[in-house]
Amino acid sequence: MRLTGIGSQYLVAFKDHEGGFFAGALAYALTLPPDIPAARFWSVTLCKGFFVILRLYSPLGSFFDKTWRPGEVGRIG
Repeated sequence: MRLTGIGSQYLVAFKDHEGGFFAGALAYALTLPPDIPAARFWSVTLCKGFFVILRLYSPLGSFFDKTWRPGEVGRIG
């Protein structure tokens, strides 16, 4: 549901910006643009090196209308 300022939204990534699946033995970086659209708070979690979750609590309108987008997850090194 698209309820601005209520609930939570989750974005999940399984691949890096080059299209390769995440590997636990590699290091990655994620740059988030300013004005993250969360009224309460947000978090990023790397789960066992195989996927990344961006959680937005009380998401704002720019998340739903897609005027704000997270950066790509890139491999370091």
